[in-house]
Amino acid sequence: MQEILQNPYGIFLLILGWQLAWILLTWILSKLGDAVTKAPLLDIVVSMFTWVPWGLCYYLESWQSFGICVLAQIVSIEIFSITHTLSMRYKGAKIRHALDEIVGPLRNHLGLMITLLILPIMWFIRLGQLTIYPLQVLTLGFPWYRHRDWVSVNRQKFDGLVGHDLVWCLYCEWVLSIYSLGSEMIRNNESWWCPIQFHDQDKCARCVSDFPDLDIWVKPEGTMQDVKDHLLERYCPKKKPRAWSGFKK
Repeated sequence: MQEILQNPYGIFLLILGWQLAWILLTWILSKLGDAVTKAPLLDIVVSMFTWVPWGLCYYLESWQSFGICVLAQIVSIEIFSITHTLSMRYKGAKIRHALDEIVGPLRNHLGLMITLLILPIMWFIRLGQLTIYPLQVLTLGFPWYRHRDWVSVNRQKFDGLVGHDLVWCLYCEWVLSIYSLGSEMIRNNESWWCPIQFHDQDKCARCVSDFPDLDIWVKPEGTMQDVKDHLLERYCPKKKPRAWSGFKK
């Protein structure tokens, strides 16, 4: 094994085999039920596709091996995309073809590769959701969220979504899921700590979509007494969970 890990071709084949094996295992598990498409099993599956191979490269202490690892991951995506499309015998319209017409195949693929740079950022956000936010639940009485209701994927059920389109739509849905849960958690923090509207009304108008209860926060021309009264009214000592006004269990 050590000889394989010291050989660039060996590393490439090892990671490629790892990726393809997990693709096959994920496909089998998805046929047995939806559990694999929701947290926490979804977290495990995405980990196996992303940062676990990176961790192996870190263990090898080689940037060259990291580059080979990423290349093998990209190749595995292409292999799956081609194989899945052929196996489904799909000949209809595709998102990929439409976007290729708009910006060209090269720019379309380059744009997709650029979106992969956000992967480490999303994993840090996910780690915070799993480790930091629970501390606020215990300390401040913030609401607890059932993560499987937020972090999930189901676009694979859309008819005609195959191969390349399927891979990237699931990736986008995973990112969206984490972002949505993160936004919900941030709403609780903002409404609790700083329920004061912005002086810039254009900013208020832009932010109201992310913080729907912004309209009932204290007006910019208000006083700190208004803020105190607002907090005592919204969050009386016995009220739990202490959530933003639109929170739903």
